[in-house]
Amino acid sequence: LAASNIVINGDISSVGGQGVGSSGEGGDGNDVTLTANSLVLNNDFDARVGSGGNQGSSAGTTEGIVNIILSGDAGSATLGHSSAFTTMVNVAEHGSATGSQTLTSGSIIDGLEWYIDGAGNGHWQLASDESALNLVFTGIENITGGTNADVFNITQTGSVTGIIDGGSGTNTLERSNSSGTNTWLIDGTDTGTLNGTRFNQIQTLTGSTVNDDFSFTSAGANVSTINGGTGNNSLTARDADNEWHITGDNSGVLY
Repeated sequence: LAASNIVINGDISSVGGQGVGSSGEGGDGNDVTLTANSLVLNNDFDARVGSGGNQGSSAGTTEGIVNIILSGDAGSATLGHSSAFTTMVNVAEHGSATGSQTLTSGSIIDGLEWYIDGAGNGHWQLASDESALNLVFTGIENITGGTNADVFNITQTGSVTGIIDGGSGTNTLERSNSSGTNTWLIDGTDTGTLNGTRFNQIQTLTGSTVNDDFSFTSAGANVSTINGGTGNNSLTARDADNEWHITGDNSGVLY
């Protein structure tokens, strides 16, 4: 299916066919490709394998995949519903698109984890079940979380050129690199940059196993929690009157 704008709210089935007769093997699930500049997917695709014809005959072997191709130079895909996706979903930028692509979670699921492990590439999953949300994305410049808690993890090789927006939940940004030094600049309320990558609506910042330097760069800059990680880390207060309460080993509150 190809169109400028696609919105899917109902149940969609691409289940493989049922086998016929005593030895009829079920069919494989069917792949689905959706190409659009703007796409909203509010329900799951059922792309399971087909069942065998009779007791003892085998089901199909390969489930289908949903491929979402963002074709415009400012494409957007919004994916979300009240339960986990069961079918593998791939979101990718069309080869001819050159602009900024945005992937948004419209999900109300709590505990959604995003892993950014390449240049605009990564996947998401449920914190409670790593296999529950089968979604992979490539060529994405902007990422936006949902209405509940989202965790964004940027690995050693991960990056986005646009913005990571946590959405309206209580959100966390993590860095999980094993070399180099990370520079966190907080320049507003729950907003700033990590090594040049802009983030917004992020309440908790979590450092890595290497050194992390956190700095408040304006009078109104603040976040709820900073966890430096296991490296040799630093915290620089805003250029204003500050009150430091050291309440434990390498921990405290900055007012």
